[in-house]
Amino acid sequence: MNKEVTLSLAIAPNRTAISSVGSSLGCSFSKPEASSCLVDYDKKIQDAKNIGSVDIVMNRAPRKFRVITTDVVSTKVTTDLDGTVIVLVNEGLDSEIRIPVNADMSKAGIVTDDAVAKALKGEDVNIHFTDIEKLAKIVNNLNQNEKTRLNKVIEDAQLAIKRIDSAVAENIKKVETYKRETSNNSNTSVLENGDGGSVQINLHD
Repeated sequence: MNKEVTLSLAIAPNRTAISSVGSSLGCSFSKPEASSCLVDYDKKIQDAKNIGSVDIVMNRAPRKFRVITTDVVSTKVTTDLDGTVIVLVNEGLDSEIRIPVNADMSKAGIVTDDAVAKALKGEDVNIHFTDIEKLAKIVNNLNQNEKTRLNKVIEDAQLAIKRIDSAVAENIKKVETYKRETSNNSNTSVLENGDGGSVQINLHD
């Protein structure tokens, strides 16, 4: 079977889905991206280990989630290396996407929590999305969840600081109390009287 026949057989039952991809020419596809908010986090972890975990570091780096957009500059129905009929988007570019032509291709580009999770994990480089607004909503929910976790860390740190400050104040108070007590004791003298008793004399003016 020649390539033209192969393409025709694949296109016939999927014309609507293929046309939908073709109509995206000049538009853009979107993908989610996760990256660390602390570029030197790994170094901080290693440094902390090297000095015996004296420094306090979070168990992982906070992440930020962004929507990355790619312009669709070309689309082509062709065959992949294994003979699978595909729609090849942005051929030869870093943003190249391969969409298999089959009954499920109508689901390509649909934003779902599961698809976003897979895209963030890098499980399939061909995952893309056409609804940037819906994708941004899911991605920003992830950002909000990360902020909530960070705020909890901040609250715990602030509470710890208050307890440390309380310990500092307690220590200072104990020193002041002890110095006052010892100062009072050093300014008194006890003398024996002739009757065998004793008399305490305060040496303050």
